[in-house]
Amino acid sequence: MNREIAKKWITRLETGRKARGRLRSLNGGRCCLGHLCDLYAEEKKYAEEKKADGWAICHNSWTFGGKAQMPPDQVRMWAGMDYHEQSLLARENDETVDFASVIRLIREMAKLSTRKEQGGRK
Repeated sequence: MNREIAKKWITRLETGRKARGRLRSLNGGRCCLGHLCDLYAEEKKYAEEKKADGWAICHNSWTFGGKAQMPPDQVRMWAGMDYHEQSLLARENDETVDFASVIRLIREMAKLSTRKEQGGRK
């Protein structure tokens, strides 16, 4: 997994800017992978290029890049994830009530040390 993207993704999950939900819920919530799609859209500057932000409503649910359950391949590959990692994160997201265990998995996948391991320093 790309370490720099992982760091930004973790920061986004820790700030909790959006409620938890599916990839993107109609109530505005996001799962961990929905947050990754938002980060991708921002990094790729969709709005500045006058493109849609990548999100669309299809059959009463949000999709990103035409995908409803998982991010499209270009998002996964941009983040440096394989299918197995993406599936592990999705399952962990769906089985927990907050992002703490998802963040731990992202750290492991990106080989990032925790603040505790660094002696409390970032």
